[in-house]
Amino acid sequence: MGPVIPQGRDRSPFTFRRVAAASVLLLMAALYVSPVQKYLRSDERLQRSQTQVVMLQHEHDRLQSEAAALLTKARIVELARACGWIYPGEHPLVIRDIPASAATQCG
Repeated sequence: MGPVIPQGRDRSPFTFRRVAAASVLLLMAALYVSPVQKYLRSDERLQRSQTQVVMLQHEHDRLQSEAAALLTKARIVELARACGWIYPGEHPLVIRDIPASAATQCG
């Protein structure tokens, strides 16, 4: 007679094959965690970078239009008058006790 194999309810649910299969599945799941986390972090960094690119593009466009405006005589005169400059022959009018504008860069 050969070895006796338990039948039905007497058989243990933790056979070597089942434990080995469960161990392999757990190992595979553990090996997937790190790449998935790296992917999610890189995706988040990509979203932040794309947002920053859009913001910088808007700033670039604003600066381009401001640079183009600085090439016009009207804008140059406006900035010069903000600094108190006048054309030859004009008479200055000085008003005291008015705070100076912080936005003008006269210097």
